[in-house]
Formats: sequence, C-alpha cells, structure tokens
Amino acid sequence: MVVEQIEKRNSRIALLGLGLSLLAVLLLLIAVLGYRWGLWHFRFSIVTLNEYVAYAGAAGAVVSLIGLGRAWPGGAARGLLVAVAGVVIGAWATKNVYDQWFIVQTVPFIHDITTDTENPPEFIAVVPEREAQGAAPHEYEGPALAAKQRYGYPDLAPLTLDIDADAAFDRARKVAETMDWVIVDVDPDQGRIEATAASFWYGFKDDMVIRVTAEGAGSRIDMRALARKGRSDLGKNAARIRAYLAKLGEASG
Repeated sequence: MVVEQIEKRNSRIALLGLGLSLLAVLLLLIAVLGYRWGLWHFRFSIVTLNEYVAYAGAAGAVVSLIGLGRAWPGGAARGLLVAVAGVVIGAWATKNVYDQWFIVQTVPFIHDITTDTENPPEFIAVVPEREAQGAAPHEYEGPALAAKQRYGYPDLAPLTLDIDADAAFDRARKVAETMDWVIVDVDPDQGRIEATAASFWYGFKDDMVIRVTAEGAGSRIDMRALARKGRSDLGKNAARIRAYLAKLGEASG
C-alpha cells in the first residue's frame, strides 16, 4: 500500500511537470497565432508572453527532473516516459526563448543593414507596401547607424566581380531567385533587385535591395536589408547579406 501511494505521488509530480511544459508550448503557440491574427502588438508576444513561456518551460523541466529522479531507478515505465517528456519539452520551450534573448544581447540593436553605409542602396518598389503597413521608415538613418553596424558587423562589405555590370546583374538576379525570397522588382536599367523574406514563426517581413554598378572593368554588388517591424532584426539581415553574397561569389567562380 505504501509503495502504491509513493508511486502515485511520483506519477503526479511527473504529470505536473509535463503539464507545465505543455503549457509553455501552448503559450508559445498563442504568442505566434495571436500576433499573426492581429489580436495584439508583436511586442506583447515577444516580450510578455515569451517571458511566461520561459517561466512555464523552466518550471516544467525542473519538476519533471524531480519526477524523473523519484521514478528512477525501479519506477514504472509510464512514469519515466512522462518525466522524460516533461524535461525535453520544457527545456526546448525555455531554450527557444533564451536563444532569442541571447541574440538580442549579443548583436547590434539595429534593423537596417547594408554593405555601403555611405551611399546605401535605395528601396523603391517595396516602399508602397511598407508605408501601407506602417512599417519602419525606409530612409537610412545615417552616421550613427553606420557606426553601430561597423562595430557589430565589421565583416560586411560589397562584393566585386571581374565581369561587366550587365553580366553581373544577370548573375545576381539568378542567384536571388534561388534564395528563400519573394522577388518584388527587377530593374536592369537601374541595376536594382528588390525582394522580401518572411520569418517562419511570426511571419516578420524583411525587405532586401541589391544594387549592381560598374567598377573599373568589373562590377560591384551592394546589398541592403531592412526589417519592417521592431528596432532589432536579431541578426537575421546581416546573415541574409552574408549568405547571398557568398552564394553569388561561389556562382561567379
């Protein structure tokens, strides 16, 4: 009888841990869906709800660890599986929030990235949609922003190719079409390509503009990426610029 009571108590601890972990996942889904459905501002999801996700996930993982410790060794297989599931799910939910927090703390708090901070490529085709959505201003903010980028992303620079501008533009367009972007505009006369990308979870949109110009006997490719929401892009746009220019460089031999 005593053994049965202990096993029931341990099973309840494991179930409580799993329940807290599942609550964290549910809050995470609510945060995403609530923003996508326009029920609240994205900051409520990112800041407020994600904080509760972290609390619930951490609590679920800890309680599940307690349940796991009490059930192992010699515990019922069902209790062990419930405890393990609670640990894994809770840790995943907590890590999901922690990763975002860590990135915010370690990358520049900026959302407009370019390979040319003195004369950044200009957005044209995406401007009407940005303005209709009340997105962040598309005008470049100037020296203060450039200084932050140079400090945080000192490696970002234009790509130079030893082919003429027309050939470089054609190659740039083909590579852009292979990226996970929606091409908005292609203007060979201006040497400009504009595109949009969206994040997986929240669907946050970022706009890109690629500019191809002649430089001596060769060509120069500049790129700019600008978030539509928030003041930080969590390093996504710098990563997009690096990925695109690296792929274009590889395609150019």
